[in-house]
Amino acid sequence: MWYHETKSPVSVQREFRNEYGRPPPDVKSLKAWYSKFVETGSVGDLNRSGRPSVSDETVGAVREAFQRSPGKSTRRASNELRVSQSTAVKILHKRLKLYAYKVQIVQSLQPDNGPRRASFATETLRRTDADNDYLKRVCFSDEAPFHTSGVVNRHNDRIWELREPACCFSESIRQS
Repeated sequence: MWYHETKSPVSVQREFRNEYGRPPPDVKSLKAWYSKFVETGSVGDLNRSGRPSVSDETVGAVREAFQRSPGKSTRRASNELRVSQSTAVKILHKRLKLYAYKVQIVQSLQPDNGPRRASFATETLRRTDADNDYLKRVCFSDEAPFHTSGVVNRHNDRIWELREPACCFSESIRQS
């Protein structure tokens, strides 16, 4: 409005500084905003053509696919739904607000665990006292667990949920 009245960018800058108490926009910006306002009636950006947005039908299909099978991989879902994997991930994150949570397999504690652990420690100390090389012959590992079902590596398993699942997946739950 100030520019329209005065046609002077310097006076607009002066008024801006007095009104808002901070440095004003540069002259080039002021002129560009004024010409855009005269042409369009607004200083806002015009709608641009670009990549089309994902249809509600596709979002619904992705939602349904992950409700049926929350552990489904995004690669498999993208193949089934005929959309790119990056589109499937963007729909899950931005539209459905789902996040991938890694499955953690833990063993549930049993009442006899304390005495058994104490017994194991005592026996290991006894054997170490009797033979200094005992621990060199024992193999300790934190590698992937092996299961009778043939499943070995759970590294890539994810569950898509709104928030992190409240409970852990215990060994007893997984075996049933």
